Amino acid sequence: MKVLILADVGQGGNNWYHIGDEAMFLRNYNVIKKHYSNSQITLLSRSKSRQGLDIKEEINDLFPRGCVGRLILFISLCVQFLSYHTLHLFLKSKVGEMAKLINRHDLLLISGGGNLNSLFPAYLYNRTIILLLAKMLDKPVIATGQTIGPISNLRDSLLIKIILRHIDRFVLRDRKFSISTIPKSNQYRKRISFSVDDAYFLEYMSDLDISGVVTMGTFNIGISLRDWDSDDLYAKVLLALNHLAKNSGKKLKIYLIPHIFDKDNRCDLEKMRNIFVGKIDCEIVPITYQIISESPSGRPEEVVHALTGLMDIVISSRYHGIIFALSQNIPVVGVYENDYYRAKTEGAFDWINSDTIKKLSIDLNRFSGNGLSIVFLGALKNIDLLKKELVRSNKELLVHKDDIPNLLKALCFWSKK
Repeated sequence: MKVLILADVGQGGNNWYHIGDEAMFLRNYNVIKKHYSNSQITLLSRSKSRQGLDIKEEINDLFPRGCVGRLILFISLCVQFLSYHTLHLFLKSKVGEMAKLINRHDLLLISGGGNLNSLFPAYLYNRTIILLLAKMLDKPVIATGQTIGPISNLRDSLLIKIILRHIDRFVLRDRKFSISTIPKSNQYRKRISFSVDDAYFLEYMSDLDISGVVTMGTFNIGISLRDWDSDDLYAKVLLALNHLAKNSGKKLKIYLIPHIFDKDNRCDLEKMRNIFVGKIDCEIVPITYQIISESPSGRPEEVVHALTGLMDIVISSRYHGIIFALSQNIPVVGVYENDYYRAKTEGAFDWINSDTIKKLSIDLNRFSGNGLSIVFLGALKNIDLLKKELVRSNKELLVHKDDIPNLLKALCFWSKK
C-alpha cells in the first residue's frame, strides 16, 4: 500500500527544527510501519528533513510560500473542482505536479498540528488545495491530531467547511475549543472524531541513552518556554522560580529544553538563557542543539521527549512540552498568554481526568509573579499526588492508543499486509 503523508516537518534556515511537528509525524510513521509493514511511504514536507527513515521519497513543498499565491491556486482549483474532466489543463503546473504525486498513492494522511486557523492562512490554503486534489482523484484522506481555530474571517471559515465536507476522517485533539468553531450542521461534523495528540503515544525507533545529560539526586525542573515578545511574562516566571529555589527545601536543577531550535541555539533557547541563567540561585543547564541534534542514540524529537521524561516537574508554554510531560506521568504547569495558546494548553489538560491536574493550566495574564510562585510551590509539595493522578488517568487514556490504526482499518480499500 502506498501512503502519502503531509506533515509540517523539515529543517529551515540554519538547521531550524520544530520538535512537536516531528514527533507527531514520527508517531504516525511508526503506526503505519507497525501495522502495515509492506507499505510504501512518501513524505510531503515543508523543507528538506533529516528523517533517515524507510521513506520511498520526500517531496518538499511544491506550492508558493506566501498566502497570495496559495489563495490564487485555491480559487483556480475551485473552478476545476466544478468540472473534474478539465483537470488535465493543470497537468504542467505546480497543481498538476501535486495531482500526479497524489494519484500515485492509495491514501493521503495529513499529520497533526495547530495550523488550520487565520493566524497561519498559508497552511490553511495549502491543506485545502491538497485535499481537493485528492478528492478529485477519488483518494481517501485522513487528518489526525488537528486543532481548528481561531477563525477570524468568512474566507477562512469557508475553507474549514470545505475541508470538513470532503475529508473522510478528521481527528480533533481538543474536545472543546475546536468544535466550537465548527457549524453544528451534521454535514460538517459527521466525519469528526476526538483523540489525544498524535505524539501522545510516541515510541522510539531505538534504545536511547541520555542518562549522562540529567543529574540524579537533584530535583530536576524542565523549562520549555516559547519566544515571547513580552518580557513581563518571563519576569513572572523568573520571580516564581526564584521563590521556588529559596523556599522549596530541595536542591533544584533547572533544564532549559527548547522545542524550536537551530544550530546557533537561538529561537526558544536564546531567550530562556538570557532571562534565567545567572538570575536564579540554582544550577541551570541549557539543552543545546549539540545535545539534541547530535545524540548518537536517537532522533531530536526522541531526545527531547526522553529528557522531559527524566524531569521531576515541567513548566511549559510549548504544547508538546506539555504533551511529553503528561504522557510520561510527569507533572506539568502549562502557561499561556492568549486565546490560541489557551485552546492548545487547556485542550491538552482536558484529556487528564483529574481536577487537581487541570488546575495547573495557567493564564499568565491573570496571575502575578507572586501568584505563580504559589502555584509552583504547591505543585512541588504535592508532586507525589500529581504523579499518582497522572498514572491513573493515563491508564484510562490507553483506549486511544489504537485510534489511528483503527481509522486506517475502517477504510474499505485498506488491507493489512
